[in-house]
Amino acid sequence: MPGSSRTLPTVLASHTEVRGHLSGNEDLTVEGKLEGQLALTGHLTVTDGALLDAEAHVTSAEVAGTVAGVLVASDRIVLDRGARVTGTVRAPRVIVRDGAIIDGTIDMEVPLPADVGRGRLR
Repeated sequence: MPGSSRTLPTVLASHTEVRGHLSGNEDLTVEGKLEGQLALTGHLTVTDGALLDAEAHVTSAEVAGTVAGVLVASDRIVLDRGARVTGTVRAPRVIVRDGAIIDGTIDMEVPLPADVGRGRLR
């Protein structure tokens, strides 16, 4: 868009496979296959039919495809209908939409009220 400071995401196309370590400071859309390690200061999108088999650390993520391994976001992760996750998802906010499949753990590191875990809330 003319006058817009927002850049388009980098796209890993549907018939593309990348193995190794990938890092960047912008948004990334995976339509193909990414294996290895990902360090991204930006938003990650894993589209329907895509595979992320990695240890990934991102700002935020939206998943409609398959994730195997560890996905960590500093802001939030959204698992859309059709998402398939095997492994660990970790973020302060995790949204799981109806139809997402998870075989693993969701870890939300959020502060809890002091009375939680003491048997009752005041």
